[in-house]
Amino acid sequence: MIGQTVFPKRTMKRTLFYLLIALLIPQLLFARTTQYDKMVGVNSPWRFLKNYTTKFEELPTEGSLADKPWSGDYWADFLGGTAYRWYPLPKSKQDKRNPARFGYKHPTLEEIKKNGPSHPFPR
Repeated sequence: MIGQTVFPKRTMKRTLFYLLIALLIPQLLFARTTQYDKMVGVNSPWRFLKNYTTKFEELPTEGSLADKPWSGDYWADFLGGTAYRWYPLPKSKQDKRNPARFGYKHPTLEEIKKNGPSHPFPR
């Protein structure tokens, strides 16, 4: 008996694997869910889909909006405007953020409404 193992390595690994599975199954099956885990109330996906058409055939093929949306001011501010690549490189970071360097001025509310969604800034 001295020098002999009670369980061969292969049997020991298999036994530990089954023991681990036996310990994890009850945890997975009978785990209590907390209020944060539940998909109820505001987090319920069915609440989100309640007023939406989910079948492609039932979707409208035409429509219109009361207010005309527009893209916002991302391109007007990003690197000084959409034509930033044609301007000389700025000498400092301060110049890079200066809209006056590119001849840019912030539009008034009337100009935004007049120009529409594709050109929200004065031309």
